[in-house]
Amino acid sequence: MYRHIRLDKNEVFYVGIGKVKKTAKYKQSIYSRGYTKHSRNKHWNNIVKNTEYLIDIMYESNNSKEIKKKEIEFIKIYGRRDLGTGTLVNMTDGGEGCFNPAKESLMIGKLNGNAKKVFRYDIEGNFIKKYDALADAVRDINGNIKSDHNGIVACCTKRIHIFKKSLWFYKYQGKKVNYKGTKLSKYLHKPIGKYDINTLKLLKVYNTMYEAITENNLDLYSNNIRECANGKQKQAFGYVWKFV
Repeated sequence: MYRHIRLDKNEVFYVGIGKVKKTAKYKQSIYSRGYTKHSRNKHWNNIVKNTEYLIDIMYESNNSKEIKKKEIEFIKIYGRRDLGTGTLVNMTDGGEGCFNPAKESLMIGKLNGNAKKVFRYDIEGNFIKKYDALADAVRDINGNIKSDHNGIVACCTKRIHIFKKSLWFYKYQGKKVNYKGTKLSKYLHKPIGKYDINTLKLLKVYNTMYEAITENNLDLYSNNIRECANGKQKQAFGYVWKFV
């Protein structure tokens, strides 16, 4: 967990969390999220345009629940500027989710080109809900404003098959999606095995590729497991994968 301190007022103006890159050599790379200026909100950018600021690494933990709890705790301590409770320009109460989001965050999808209708289905293809904007969908799943927005878009544009245990589309697919005979059908219904990369011993069989990816906390955007199972690469994420 890190905080940003503006030096003109010696005042904390942002608290955030990120992943530690232990293989990196330099502090800026190890704690890259704390040091990056990318993907910051407009209030954060307005501050750093007018003053120097300090990056302070406050707390480290391998327990993600603990670090998220700490972020929520410190955002409450310093207070949010948009709520009139403090100095922070954070747009939510922390915890890497949409907890008590600022009104302007909820309106992102309606104020710009992201005001696009989104349709949600369960993994069996049954229609769940229609959203008038992506921001509405993110709020409904109580997700992270940036990452979950990107995940829904990736699903709608077919870069990934499933996101948050749901199918997402820009166009209404009817009351039920018919995906028999498609890549999605294999992704959802074909069992896949995980094998030791050295001994080729079968370690576990998953009912679906989606189950294998989610249970192993792997990258939803990656096609490596599928490529390995199809014989196009030797291994993926340190294991051999085969359809069974």
